[in-house]
Amino acid sequence: MSNKELHNISKTGFKAPEGYFDTVEDNILNKINSPLEGVKSSGYVEPIDYLDGIEDKVFARLDDDNGNVRSLFTRRNFMYLSGVAAAVLIMFSVFINRDNDAIDSEMVETYLVEQDLNSYELASLLNEADFLDEDFNIVEEELDETELETYLLDNINIEDILEQ
Repeated sequence: MSNKELHNISKTGFKAPEGYFDTVEDNILNKINSPLEGVKSSGYVEPIDYLDGIEDKVFARLDDDNGNVRSLFTRRNFMYLSGVAAAVLIMFSVFINRDNDAIDSEMVETYLVEQDLNSYELASLLNEADFLDEDFNIVEEELDETELETYLLDNINIEDILEQ
């Protein structure tokens, strides 16, 4: 069959017998109400006087002190549960507290601004290891004098330089 013929099919090919849906409810309810119709025996046979002596047998086993008792809180279970708890705590500390670095940076910046440190005091807090070339994005282009002059005029206040 071609694709064109498949789209033009109007019948599904399935048919229900006449009156099927009129009687299906009654048929289902009849089978539910009499589920064991035709069953003569379950196949299981109870021994004679089985239930007469069962109580004594059960209590005799309960009174026996030789039974094995297993504790739920063994050392092995405790170690297993504490390992799972530690793994969950590590997961929470790693994945939930990812933004602590940004908060710490902001706290340090705020502290330095509020302390009103001058450039010499700030430089004394840092060592040479803090100024590695890898940490700075150094542009290897030479600046034109006019660009440098424009930058200095736009971004630096001369009064601040004269006060120091």
